[in-house]
Amino acid sequence: MVNIKKILIFVVLVFGLVQAALAENRYIVGRSTSIYEGPSRDFKSDRHYNRGQTVDVEENCEEGFCRVKLGADIGYVLRSALIDWQLVGRVGSTGEGVSAEKPKRWQFRFEIIESYLQEAAHDIQTSLNSTYSLSAFKGLNTNFAIGVEYAKDINWSWLAGLIYRRVDTEGDSVETGTTLTNRFRLEQTFVGGTAGVRYYLSHHERWSMSGNLEYSKGQSIKLVVLQGPAIDSSGLKLPLYVIATGGLGYTMPLMSHYSLELGLRAGAVMTTIPATVVAEGLVALRF
Repeated sequence: MVNIKKILIFVVLVFGLVQAALAENRYIVGRSTSIYEGPSRDFKSDRHYNRGQTVDVEENCEEGFCRVKLGADIGYVLRSALIDWQLVGRVGSTGEGVSAEKPKRWQFRFEIIESYLQEAAHDIQTSLNSTYSLSAFKGLNTNFAIGVEYAKDINWSWLAGLIYRRVDTEGDSVETGTTLTNRFRLEQTFVGGTAGVRYYLSHHERWSMSGNLEYSKGQSIKLVVLQGPAIDSSGLKLPLYVIATGGLGYTMPLMSHYSLELGLRAGAVMTTIPATVVAEGLVALRF
């Protein structure tokens, strides 16, 4: 026997999806915007929407382009161009609405960062005035950051945030004046601030390049002996990290204003002598 209830639920869901796909929002053009004849940069025309014109934009934007209506005229615009347009409301409604596809100037970010650091050989001194020559310490750690991104225009964005960084590295060391080799794990934690700039390589906001600067102050440091005699590391000086990196990112839209960013970046800790090499991969949720 046919389940009438399930059929009705299915029909309602399909109707809702179709309505959502066909939904339109009314905008006032913020600045002169190029019109495309199709959803591709290859179809750019000589026509423009001018500042102050009222147009209807379909919410179902794909591959960085939105379908726009001005009377009987139909064209396409870059989705990122809507940043400078004023949202009036939904077509056919008297109340104000919020477009699910209108890019926001401000976005929040939550990042999970997998970080590889390799510290060059250097010396450390303990509270007992013992000096240890450390080999190239290296390690892989998971870190977390939160921040905001401000879209200056369709290509450039500013970044700022806070980061909690844990740096656990392992290596060998020799106490000065002896031939005894120890194996240590250097455990450090940091809290700091970040700032950066991003340039989107294409107008549909998928690929981007970024430059970042991080200022992180050490909160704790501990030298754990993995092999060899125990030492007192309580007098170790808290480190200061200034990290400069450059990277490449790819953004995937999820739903409404949510998107997922995958990124790779590399750089160096500028406050260690010699500089510490940094290579990172990150996953960021943007909303």
